[in-house]
Amino acid sequence: VVRTVQESLRVLNEEGRAPVAHVFSLPEAKGRGRRTRRGSDDEGSDDSDDEGAGSGSGQNASSNAVNAQEEEEAGKVSGTLHDQLLASEELDATVADTLERWVVPRLFKLMRSEKTMEASGSTLASAVVTLLRVLPRAVFRRDLPRLIKIVVAALRSREQGIRDRARKALMRTMGLLGPLHLHYAVTELRSSLSSGFMLQVMGYTLHALLVGMEPALGGGQLDSCADLLVQCVIADVVGDAAENKKDHRLAAQMSEAKKIASYDSMRIVAQYVTFSADFDLVLGPIEHVLTSTISKEVVKKMEKLLGHVVEGLCANESLSLRDCCVMVYHTLRTNTSVIDDDSASSGGGNEGGEGAEEGTNEEGDLYSRMEQQKRKVLLQYEDPRQKFLVQLTPRERDRQNLLSANVDANRHILANFALSMLLSQIRVLTPRHMQWMTEGQVSDGGDGGDGDGGDDGGGGEEAKQRVVLLNPFVRVLHHCTRAQHANTAVLALKCLCKLLPLPLPAVDERAKFVLARMFKLLSTSTASSPLFPHLLQCITVIIREKGGKVPISERYLTRLVSLAREHLEHAKFETAVFHLLRAIMIHKLVVPDMYDLMRDVSRRMVQSNVEVVRAHCGKLFVYFLLHYPLGEKRFEQHLQFVVRNVAYEYESGRVSALEVLFALVDRLPAQLLRPWIEFLFVQLMTRVVNDESRQCRAMAMEVVNALVETCEESAFLRIVRMVHLWLGDSSKMALQRAACQLVGVLVESAANTRPHLLDKVCASSLELLFLVISRPGEDVSGGGADEHEVAQDVHQEPESAVSGLARSAQAMKEARSAVVSSARLSSHWQLLWQARYFALVSVEKMCTAMPPLMLAAPMVSIWQAVVGQLLHRHVWIRSAASRLLGMYFSAHSVL
Repeated sequence: VVRTVQESLRVLNEEGRAPVAHVFSLPEAKGRGRRTRRGSDDEGSDDSDDEGAGSGSGQNASSNAVNAQEEEEAGKVSGTLHDQLLASEELDATVADTLERWVVPRLFKLMRSEKTMEASGSTLASAVVTLLRVLPRAVFRRDLPRLIKIVVAALRSREQGIRDRARKALMRTMGLLGPLHLHYAVTELRSSLSSGFMLQVMGYTLHALLVGMEPALGGGQLDSCADLLVQCVIADVVGDAAENKKDHRLAAQMSEAKKIASYDSMRIVAQYVTFSADFDLVLGPIEHVLTSTISKEVVKKMEKLLGHVVEGLCANESLSLRDCCVMVYHTLRTNTSVIDDDSASSGGGNEGGEGAEEGTNEEGDLYSRMEQQKRKVLLQYEDPRQKFLVQLTPRERDRQNLLSANVDANRHILANFALSMLLSQIRVLTPRHMQWMTEGQVSDGGDGGDGDGGDDGGGGEEAKQRVVLLNPFVRVLHHCTRAQHANTAVLALKCLCKLLPLPLPAVDERAKFVLARMFKLLSTSTASSPLFPHLLQCITVIIREKGGKVPISERYLTRLVSLAREHLEHAKFETAVFHLLRAIMIHKLVVPDMYDLMRDVSRRMVQSNVEVVRAHCGKLFVYFLLHYPLGEKRFEQHLQFVVRNVAYEYESGRVSALEVLFALVDRLPAQLLRPWIEFLFVQLMTRVVNDESRQCRAMAMEVVNALVETCEESAFLRIVRMVHLWLGDSSKMALQRAACQLVGVLVESAANTRPHLLDKVCASSLELLFLVISRPGEDVSGGGADEHEVAQDVHQEPESAVSGLARSAQAMKEARSAVVSSARLSSHWQLLWQARYFALVSVEKMCTAMPPLMLAAPMVSIWQAVVGQLLHRHVWIRSAASRLLGMYFSAHSVL
């Protein structure tokens, strides 16, 4: 088709009727000869040209499959034609007249052919759009609706393939035209696809257009057709199209009926429409549906649609905090009764007088300007026939009463939408914004807010504006927690949890009333209520942020502790309970039940199967022991509990107990820890010696190291004597191995904190370490003889086998005993090489702490023993011996 257009233009150029050559490049058509020139311009020749073009296009489309390569080349030619047309600043009047009267009508005639649209409708539509864009504006506005109408008419076909190609042509056409002309397509879609299966086609096609144009969309580019788009979306969601989608047979026949794509269409509309405080252009139709329906299904669909509106508005670049707050405030005032009831109930209870008096002036100055305008806009959605009421029949009157009863029942959905919008805006406040808000408050109090120098001046002004905008919502959200619908109260609590940490004046004024309201709701809520976890979170925020300013009675605190104890083992509320207890303990709020709760926390610290729970319980328990008032007997009970569980049955519990013990040793005051040093040292050494877990042994040694670092000098010397006693006892290999390891710990501790004791520790330890390094009875180069004999016995087969049962049983018993002996020997050998390795490491630490020691006389025998370890069978020992010899050679001038 594009080639036909180019050929026609070439004929005009050759006849001299228009200087077309400087506008178009006219490549030779592939596979065709040049058409003969027609000399007449009369109507008959035009008709014959129409017939020739139509027949040519009909022959082109007669084949069932179109060559993909030719289609791609046609698209390239169309792109070239488009670029060159737009490159000419002004089109010659004769050329424009010729295109308008001769070329464009023939292209429209081709497009009306079903075969032509089926074969190359997308390329043909692109060519027509290209021509129309360079024609005068009046011609463009006149012919563009005709073009779109022809393309949309193909969407009425029942053939899936024809609809897909027509949809592709429409998407390509609108891609060339841009978002500013989208209203042409939307209007034509609404008028042409208005009944039956075409309703599904309209919603699906509209979503395809929006998704295709989304990369090119910018802020405010959908304003011209936003109302049409919203009406199309609502018609597709709750109209006849939604009812038809329930027919599974229709969904099997049409791809457009398989899902409702209009939800995402609403997201795109909300994202790219200009947002203002008067957002009724989008919300008005939705509100009208909600207030005029009694169907639960329709209400659920509208709630889902509003969720997509929130998602789109969160990405809307034109959304400002001020406009959002104004819209949210008026939506809440219109669709919730608890705010209006506040003025009527002022002076009642603990909350009334304060709530009625606070925030009146600023709210009136900030939010009242939009009230009358909003009411006027809502009037346009009312049914004008209501002005001419007639006498209702009894049945109709009952239906009307039911409808009016459900109008208020559905308004909470709009309130939920407003609270979701407010929550999305509060969540984007970064810590930097919060810092600006704090600085703005300080500067405002000192009458110098506008005089801040540096880069924070603009931030301070912006922070003040945020304070003014968000401050009234503390009272509004406080009263929204009294809503009858749980979702509304939950969203209000979420917003409060985000607002309470902000430096707002209303937070300080109303914190005690909000806390009282939380406890009132908590007394009427059960663990299965959706409010329960959010109530705990809100109370936690108030205690954490305002614990020093808001007094909490002992009755309330006892209630919180009992709730925490009750739900401590409930997986659903564990996090909320831990944060609540942390907030209580930070402010050192004391209640007798707190001590009983800590016993449960300590038990969960060891016995829980969840690592996060054990970690939280351990932190709470340590904080309790460090900061809460404890008697000597109670402290001893808790400490002995931790020490007992160092030998807990399961590794996870032992690890948790060792972590808590390490934190206590590291953070407890020295005078409080002093009586327990030797007791803790002995208990920890039993774990270093006997624990099967390598991780537990390493952690126990870390605690011992911390214990040695914090003990006083007399306790340190007692520990040194105890270690030397274990080091000289070769009958207990496991204890001797631990002692070899402890010598290195003592040397490092003496070098860091007690340098005057380093000589004494090294001198008394060298001789004992030499005995371990040069221990006889171990085959250094290849294993002991006993081990070789046992292994040979295990694998040796008897020379003569008898078939008797007794002899077989005896042979099995001997083999089993041989295996046990081999295992014992292997374990004994492990203890031997590990003790030797730790002895070498301790010597290395001595040489590092005291370099002159390497040349001392007591080291001569040790160096000889170290040389003998270079051929040991274990690579760790060979490596340690090599490091020691390297240190020795580096201390000597060898050359």
